[in-house]
Amino acid sequence: MESTLVNKWLNQYENRQPVFNHLVLFLVAISFALSDWLYGAFTFTELILGLSLSILFLAGKYRIHVHQLKWVLAPIIIILVHSLYLYNVYDDFNLRISVIALIKLLFYVLAVTGLYNFIKVQKLKEEFMIWNNLVALIILALGVYIALAVYMETNFEQGLPYEFLLRFTRLDGHLYRRDIPIVRMKSIFQEPAHLGYYLNSILMINLLNKKQLRMKKWINSLLITGVILTLSYSSVFIMLSILALWLIVNFNHFKGKLKWTPSAFVSLGLVLIVVFFFRELIYTTLVQRTIEIITGVETSGYERLIVSWRYINKETFLSGYGFLQSPGMLWNIFAYVFTELGLIVFFLYVLSIGYLMNYNIPIALVFILMNFAKGGYLSSGYWFLILLVIIYSARNFEPFHVTNRKGEHREK
Repeated sequence: MESTLVNKWLNQYENRQPVFNHLVLFLVAISFALSDWLYGAFTFTELILGLSLSILFLAGKYRIHVHQLKWVLAPIIIILVHSLYLYNVYDDFNLRISVIALIKLLFYVLAVTGLYNFIKVQKLKEEFMIWNNLVALIILALGVYIALAVYMETNFEQGLPYEFLLRFTRLDGHLYRRDIPIVRMKSIFQEPAHLGYYLNSILMINLLNKKQLRMKKWINSLLITGVILTLSYSSVFIMLSILALWLIVNFNHFKGKLKWTPSAFVSLGLVLIVVFFFRELIYTTLVQRTIEIITGVETSGYERLIVSWRYINKETFLSGYGFLQSPGMLWNIFAYVFTELGLIVFFLYVLSIGYLMNYNIPIALVFILMNFAKGGYLSSGYWFLILLVIIYSARNFEPFHVTNRKGEHREK
């Protein structure tokens, strides 16, 4: 009886495979757009990813290949051994927190590996990119609506309803500073910088992927405009870095071949119009802030780059404090890895980024910048970035490379 039900389910999947494929891609794309939404102890990303992986498992499409196991198990084993060592050495080590964090790490590693294999084997890289961009455009539309509603509420004490869109995240966080009531776009994220992180992740793969997959210019222009409207210093800096790397990579292609098509004029015009109308806001939040950072008046950059390393000392230099047991809030991934896991794991992490440079230097450089933009290596947004990096950094990312039974490459 059970076998009959399984066969019926598999036959239904095979008959409607394109529909199921797009359903999974949509769920994955929307899940990471909801990375700041919380339901109990879980983010919406984790809940929706769990549903997506269940669909793949029931359809027999969830795969982890034997040669991938060493890459899947390596971080789990390293952190497990590290946690057991610290548990035996330090009396105040919280084993319960480390076990919960380790389970969460295992979930994300299995999710990223399974989704990578599904997208590669089914040859859905372009479709996945399209879904991510469609979802990003929806998030941008919601962001404009919410920002407009907050602006009307702040300046006219009346506005449009928007609280229902932020039910599972922060209602505040829209204003630049309390003494400077400039409304920044954060859409359905907790902070404008988180929206910028998300949009930059998608802009990165649109412009720097190795498979020559290209999105329409107007879509990239909207993503760029969205990043600008966050008025997030780190997000705008990373966005400009992505554009600079894209220009460098395509310099020879553009040399003597640059053509101003109607779509190019419209795309550039859109960005320039936004910059013109919001020039005073951009000057206050970006240009003036740059001056404040240089003169030492504004210390957030100093805290992100320097203060984040403050908990490292001679007692914890080699071993760290333990997985997810940093004494305080940190503002970049590198500092988190060194502070919690120690010098050896930090060295391995840096080495893995160096390995990524063999495949795609521009994406590796953006990945480094993104590591400084936001802390938390167990955050949903961070693992979304990793999924995009391993899918789009090269035609075939060797550590996760998928082959068929004959040993031939699945994708050429």
